[in-house]
Amino acid sequence: MNDITILLLFYFSPTSAAATLNTFFFLHITNLFFHRLFRSLSVSIINFHHKRDREERLQITHIISHTISCLFS
Repeated sequence: MNDITILLLFYFSPTSAAATLNTFFFLHITNLFFHRLFRSLSVSIINFHHKRDREERLQITHIISHTISCLFS
């Protein structure tokens, strides 16, 4: 089962434990979505500027995606 299936199972369960898990899985999936989105955006922006070498671009991309990921977690 993937994360979305688990999220849907807990979403329709009426117990408070399921509600807590529902919130956890929702935040987890949201965090993954934004992490991938901003990582791809930062890669696109950095690749647009060809002045930096590959290693430096990867390092900057990692820093940007990690910073944004921490903001949403």
